[in-house]
Amino acid sequence: MQDFNDKVALITGGASGVGRSLAFALGRAGANIVVGDVDKSALEDALDALTEAGISAVAQFCDVTSVESLNDLADRAESEFGGLDLVFANAGIGAGESGAMWDYSEKDWQWCFNVNMWGVINSISVFMPRLVAGNKEAHFVVTGSGNGAFLVFPDAPIYTASKAAVHAITENLHYQTQAAGLPVKISALFP
Repeated sequence: MQDFNDKVALITGGASGVGRSLAFALGRAGANIVVGDVDKSALEDALDALTEAGISAVAQFCDVTSVESLNDLADRAESEFGGLDLVFANAGIGAGESGAMWDYSEKDWQWCFNVNMWGVINSISVFMPRLVAGNKEAHFVVTGSGNGAFLVFPDAPIYTASKAAVHAITENLHYQTQAAGLPVKISALFP
């Protein structure tokens, strides 16, 4: 996809970091932007900044650990802009782990995997059927990490393991859509 004019780009975790940068870059290229994030304050700031820059955008609270929340965001994109062309499964967190892995709390593992891995799985479940049903050129991009996909940082085993799973899921999604001859292209983004 080379022309982003009037395309609809939905970005989870879009209120800060990589997601916010994607929103501005695509918005400046003419796309309509839909930002979802759990950080309500950052979400408001991002929407204000996008609007001030003359970018057509909407923003909505979205928790990627909830299929219902993701469906609400997809519905908002469709009601505001008529559909979806690009989806960025970008929401992710670091687990903040330190010390010996055997001393970590089970809750740290669950929290990181719920956001990083299940957030991607939930995004696939919600957005891919909509992109496929559109039967037009579309793109689904998953933000991963070289830490987990290509190498292992031993001081971040929870994050590394979650991103290794994300990369495997993304590659499988790519091969499945390719084998089916679908117009939806899959990419792994390593910022």
